[in-house]
Amino acid sequence: MRKSSRHAAICLSLTVFLFLCAGVGFLIYKHLHRNAAPVVFEHPMTGIDISSYTGAVDFKRASQDSIRFVYMRATMGVDGIDTLMPRHHREVMLQTDLPVGFYHFLRFNEDGSRQADHFYEVIRSKSYDLMPVVDVEDWSNPSDKSTQQRIQVIEDFIRRFEAISKNKVMIYTNLDGYRKYIQNKFPKNPLWICSLNGQPNIGQPYLFWQYQHNARFPWAKGDVDLNTFHGTEQMLAFLTVMVQSRNTDTALRRTINILCDTANGLNVFYPQYESIDLVCGMMPTAEDSDVIFCAEAAFTGEELRVFRHQNIAGDHVSGGTFYKGYECDKNTGCFVWYDHQPQFLTTHINNALQLAARRGGMGFCQVCIIHKGKTRPLWRKNDNYYRALCLKDGKVCIADSQEKIPYAQFVKQLTDYGMQEALYMDMGPGWNHSWYRDNHNHVQELFPHTHNFTTNWIVFRKG
Repeated sequence: MRKSSRHAAICLSLTVFLFLCAGVGFLIYKHLHRNAAPVVFEHPMTGIDISSYTGAVDFKRASQDSIRFVYMRATMGVDGIDTLMPRHHREVMLQTDLPVGFYHFLRFNEDGSRQADHFYEVIRSKSYDLMPVVDVEDWSNPSDKSTQQRIQVIEDFIRRFEAISKNKVMIYTNLDGYRKYIQNKFPKNPLWICSLNGQPNIGQPYLFWQYQHNARFPWAKGDVDLNTFHGTEQMLAFLTVMVQSRNTDTALRRTINILCDTANGLNVFYPQYESIDLVCGMMPTAEDSDVIFCAEAAFTGEELRVFRHQNIAGDHVSGGTFYKGYECDKNTGCFVWYDHQPQFLTTHINNALQLAARRGGMGFCQVCIIHKGKTRPLWRKNDNYYRALCLKDGKVCIADSQEKIPYAQFVKQLTDYGMQEALYMDMGPGWNHSWYRDNHNHVQELFPHTHNFTTNWIVFRKG
């Protein structure tokens, strides 16, 4: 018994020692990589293409390592969706200004037109810069289709996608796929060629060359593929699409209006604003070209023939002017914006509103849903379409439930999405009446029916 105890003690001591060594080694590894010099690539216009196989990516660090563009897999076949695409897309858009594109993995044993419909439906609501791509290769495709049948699937996909999206499709393939399916068959479609044994000479120009598989970097959990664009930044900007995309100038700087993310049962809108205000008495119209997003904000009281600031629930600031509203015990939080900074508060609200007025800002009171990452007491039980003004990773956004749900479920969706702050706005058609200006500068309505009670709106502006 004593011998066994001594043996166990020795094993335990050795285990602790090895664990400590591993911990120290990990810290040294992190320190070295944190302070490592940025990667210098052989090809100056180097980008990556990623999928769910890649895992998590720190896109900010990737851009610091001179990555110049990102393609990500969006869909596969007639119904497959890359599981990490929503996260990859959201994070690259919020962390960087890198040009972004989507690709579809083509399955030869499924209808080409239906695959095109699926690809378009998945990416149509997302912002992207680079030409959509169809991935044509034998790898992981069944072998029971003839070469001509496969070519027909490619042709059906391209014809259908270009018809419904009004975008040209680029073809990605390797040397074998090029010779079998693409050569002399799709002369109007730009080409992205894969060759791991040196730059290929295939007798026709190509825009992108994939020259390495399975590259490893500290900023990606798994493998990434490396590609180079044959041209300058200005040429890459020129090639970016204008349909469902962010507009760019030759310096690749964005003039985007709005980003939209669909995750956790939410539609989350990120207006790319220069200023925020509370407009009272008359809803801004589409003729006001500076408005990016307009949504009802604070509660109102009685339905009046003539607007009065005293009919708004709680004190508020509009256009840099402080106004008294009526006292409302449901108001447990406040949003203010001044000096180009947003703030969500649950205490010292009157002081914050007075300061916002002195600084030429805005502010209003509402029900606090989440503050500093913690949910507040629930105050509704019924099912409806809910909306909240939120803060996520320092970005102001507006979150709508995608369907009619219990209020508690909406709160859970917000917390699961990672909202640090959330202020109730309203619920249901009519009350949630709003509109935004999309990336084509077209006005899109959300819950178009309105009530006369909606007399004050939070407005995000370009200037």
